[in-house]
Amino acid sequence: MALEELPSSDSLTAFLSTHSNSLVCFSATWCGPCKASKPALESLASQYAADPSVDLHSGIVYEHVLGDEVTSKYRIRAFP
Repeated sequence: MALEELPSSDSLTAFLSTHSNSLVCFSATWCGPCKASKPALESLASQYAADPSVDLHSGIVYEHVLGDEVTSKYRIRAFP
């Protein structure tokens, strides 16, 4: 599985409840370091997707999805 874009807080909740082994990147479309790290995350997601012995699912959530509830729950204070 490639890096899955999670377009809403509901999709983030569903993603986390469905996949016990998850890597979620909280990102911002305007953030230079966030943009620079996306290819590495996509590569990592592809590597793990190619190995059936590893059950890791990767998702990305952008700032427009993050409301006060999500940022508080996951203690997001800033983007890199």
